[in-house]
Amino acid sequence: ADDTVCMGTTTFVGASAIGGAGNYIYKWSNGLGMGQVKTVQPTTTTTYFVTAYDMYGCSSKPASLPVIVRNIFKDSIYATKSRDICVGDSVMLMGYFNGIMGGYTYLWNTGQHTLGPIYAKPTVPSNFILSVFDACNNYLTDTIHVNVYTMPTINLPANIESGCIPLAVQFKNNSTVASN
Repeated sequence: ADDTVCMGTTTFVGASAIGGAGNYIYKWSNGLGMGQVKTVQPTTTTTYFVTAYDMYGCSSKPASLPVIVRNIFKDSIYATKSRDICVGDSVMLMGYFNGIMGGYTYLWNTGQHTLGPIYAKPTVPSNFILSVFDACNNYLTDTIHVNVYTMPTINLPANIESGCIPLAVQFKNNSTVASN
């Protein structure tokens, strides 16, 4: 059976045998030595092999026991945005995560518990942070910055401000490009 543990966690691997002449001795790989149950603390996913010997030295076929170590730090997370926005617009945010172990929790700093898409309507330039937590309470984060541009103001003063109907008016464009 598989055993999944958090990094730095101690667990036990054990075996039992049937058949043969009894009085079994268990010999483990990976430097674990002899014994029916062994304590391990792997730092990476490790497969342990054990062979049982009966009282006459007859051996079983080696059996394997993988101990899977959760390591979210080998995974990748990134947050994306649809675009920078103008005041009053919404931005779509989306997260991507390549973890395969399951049991993950996602959290944006806006409170949503999803990879997305989510929508936000900031009024000032803002950072949005996506965090992913694994079952061991380890986490990764990524931040995406959304620029919020002010709305342009139109400034078209008339050259002629009064006259008789029909009045022909010409406008001069004195607009400036908004800057952030």
